[in-house]
Amino acid sequence: TASCLYPLAEFTFDTATFGTPCHFTNLSQDTIPGATYRWEVVEGPGDTVFYTSKDIIHTFDAPGVYQVRLTVTNGIKCQSSVIHDVMTGPLP
Repeated sequence: TASCLYPLAEFTFDTATFGTPCHFTNLSQDTIPGATYRWEVVEGPGDTVFYTSKDIIHTFDAPGVYQVRLTVTNGIKCQSSVIHDVMTGPLP
């Protein structure tokens, strides 16, 4: 029976200010070469932006609270997800 190594999905992000790029840094652990990444940035009902790179940059168009999900997959069924709420505000 094949076993799989489950990754531990995690990320951090800059202070988010709407209208400026926000950097999301993947901090996932226990990944293997060839691991895949799927980011989901929920901009609103029915409006989700997807990315597949390890780290991403996303610009929010308006102030608010947005859900961002990262799913890391080490194999067909070896995956882990994490969701963080990102609050955007005006420039300080």
